[in-house]
Amino acid sequence: MLGPKEFEARNLFPVGCLSEDPTTGSAAASVGGCLRELSLVTPPTRVVIHQGWHVHRPSLLLVDVPATGGIVVTGTAAEIAYPRGASATARVTPGGTRCN
Repeated sequence: MLGPKEFEARNLFPVGCLSEDPTTGSAAASVGGCLRELSLVTPPTRVVIHQGWHVHRPSLLLVDVPATGGIVVTGTAAEIAYPRGASATARVTPGGTRCN
């Protein structure tokens, strides 16, 4: 925890050539819902989640927690870069190594 409403998160994803997901909006929404359900925040509020630093792809997730209803996640994410000539379906590591 970086502050009362600021966290650093990691989502290990050891499948294929990825070791970690740099941005996980669904997990961020779940954190917001859990914080609200357990009364660990007072809605309406915003929680900030930093993710992706460990894989050199920093992302910032802004989690808006209303008193009722759905959690809203916005923020920034690093675009996946594909090597020249590769299709968007090619699996590529952040360093540019092809995995297929």
